[in-house]
Amino acid sequence: MPRQTSFAAGELSPFLYGRTDLELFAHGARKLRNFVVTRQGAAVSRPGFKWMGNAAASSVVLLPFLHSSGESYLLELSHLKVRIFNGRTGGLVQELATPFQAGDLGEVQWAQVGSVMVLTHFRREAQELEIGSVATINPVRYAPKGNVAGGAALEAAFPSIGGNPPAMPVLIAWQPTTLFVADAAHPPREWQYKVSTLLQHNVTGEIIESLPRDITHYVSGNVSTGTTIPTAPGSAIPLPADNQLVLFADAPIYIEPGLGTTVTSPSNWTPIENLYYRGRGSLFGFIGRCATNARFADFGVEPDYETPPLRGDSPFATGEYPAAVAFFQQRRAFAGPSSRFVASAVDDWANHDEPIKNWPGQPLAATLVNRRRERIVSLVALEHLLALTDTSVWAIGRNDVPLDFDTFSSVIRVVDEVGADPLMPLVVDSAALYSRAHGRGVRALQLGQSGSFDGADISWHAEHLFRGGEQTPAASWVSSRIVSWCYQREPWGTIWAVRSDGTLLSCTRTSSTTWAWAQHDTAGDKVLSVTCLPRLEQAGGFGG
Repeated sequence: MPRQTSFAAGELSPFLYGRTDLELFAHGARKLRNFVVTRQGAAVSRPGFKWMGNAAASSVVLLPFLHSSGESYLLELSHLKVRIFNGRTGGLVQELATPFQAGDLGEVQWAQVGSVMVLTHFRREAQELEIGSVATINPVRYAPKGNVAGGAALEAAFPSIGGNPPAMPVLIAWQPTTLFVADAAHPPREWQYKVSTLLQHNVTGEIIESLPRDITHYVSGNVSTGTTIPTAPGSAIPLPADNQLVLFADAPIYIEPGLGTTVTSPSNWTPIENLYYRGRGSLFGFIGRCATNARFADFGVEPDYETPPLRGDSPFATGEYPAAVAFFQQRRAFAGPSSRFVASAVDDWANHDEPIKNWPGQPLAATLVNRRRERIVSLVALEHLLALTDTSVWAIGRNDVPLDFDTFSSVIRVVDEVGADPLMPLVVDSAALYSRAHGRGVRALQLGQSGSFDGADISWHAEHLFRGGEQTPAASWVSSRIVSWCYQREPWGTIWAVRSDGTLLSCTRTSSTTWAWAQHDTAGDKVLSVTCLPRLEQAGGFGG
């Protein structure tokens, strides 16, 4: 018999009991219960648990929220709510409503940057959870703060003119009746106008641009001779449907602020100036700016189509929501659930407005095209941004090559042909670990020295731990899936994993190719979820 020098291979599958020819046979165990294998291969008794409180429901998911070097929070997602606990004391800090239902929890993906965590699920609107002096949760924005700030609708925000209520600007002609009447030297064109407003926050000083509004009315006056322009909102006339306007250097169109539909100005924001755009259909370009209470003159200059107005709409199809999220190269990236991939502008994470013309640093959008239909389930930011689908893994971008419109096609490729379950992947020693789709166990994917990715099944030698007991094949697969896991870096580099039947497993990487699995008993209780608070290096879980 081989000499037993360590337990570095963990608990071995019964199918390996006779494989004395394998090196791992001398380092495995028939059963390893309530022991954790260290990196050096020793088996040490598992520490006990400390009761912190009752779970909110029988279906919960725990997430870590690292706020600062001295603070961390434990997030407990349950049906339509999230409870926020102090990471040190376990005390309840706050409770917030969410759109995530009980059946969604195991597929929620997340990514944190600073004090904001983004949560996604392909059936629900993505959410931004921010923890400061108080915690707030709001739907994700896909454009700069032009739609929501301080609870007010900024797209409806226009400045107060002379103490009067703020209102929409209107078009006026350079002479009476010349806005639409053309002659041989001044043929009409189908022009349309949009206006947005720059606003500054009264406390932070932040400057933002509102979402654009269509200019839909005009008044008749004589600007050249100083005829008084009507000021009553009722004098504004709707523009004709065809918008055939006369606009030339010697026949300008003026835009008068303060007339038209009255809108509400948001609190805590001060309007600075109006930005004007001209175009037709879906193509608009910037034509100029002026003070919010000043008349703007358009002499027919060609619009700057490289500077279009904000759209503010979701980059996903109506009724579709992002399935995964990650931060990579100073961009916020969303994906799926179809093969749709979008990334924000650089250093402008809320800006997913696709430009009319691409230039460096602007938002990106693409569809991953392969020989089969794929569903993106997760994103992992490492040296590459990995997009995990239910049938394969894609690498998007590299840290040494900026991810941009002119490099996108050259830095995207399939790197593994084994798909993933919709469980948030783990990163362990620069390897991405994920639960395999349509099968049992865990796969590790790591960038090799040659620049190619090496994928390996790290649970094949302990496959019995993923069968879920003596059951029929169909029920066995359901009960063997990992539904929650976390990585506890200290003291032993332990992965804690919860099967869907409530069984708690552990795994330690003991060499570049060896992973030691073990099973843990919990006195008849089932484990619902597990997480680790990185700064405290504690694992936390709620038992049923």
